Amino acid sequence: MPADLHAHAAARPAGQAPERVDLRAGEERTLLLDCRALLGTGELIESAPAATATPAGLRVSTVRSRAGTHVELSARCPAIGEMRGAPWRDYLVTARLRTTRGQVLQAALTLRVHAE
Repeated sequence: MPADLHAHAAARPAGQAPERVDLRAGEERTLLLDCRALLGTGELIESAPAATATPAGLRVSTVRSRAGTHVELSARCPAIGEMRGAPWRDYLVTARLRTTRGQVLQAALTLRVHAE
C-alpha cells in the first residue's frame, strides 16, 4: 500500500459498529475508507460500483477503489436548513465492493453531520 493513503476511517467486519467521521452541514468532502479488514490474504478490491446513504439527505458519489485496499467516495452533506433544527444527524454510508476473488462485500461508515 502506498504510504500516502491516509484513511478517514476503517471498515469493520460484519457485526461490528462502523467507524464514525464528523462533518459539517453543507460540507462536501472526499473520504477514504480502509477496507483491509474485510479482505482475505492476497485479495484486492477490483471495483466499488455503488454506495448509498441512509436516511435520505446525504449525497454520495464518485466511488472507486484505491490501491486495491481502500475505497474513495465523495459525500455532500445537507445544508443547515435541511437539518430541521437537529444539532446533528447520523447517516450510514454503505459501499458495495467486488473483489479479485469474485466476492461482493459491503464496507460501511457512519457520517455524523453537525448543524454548527
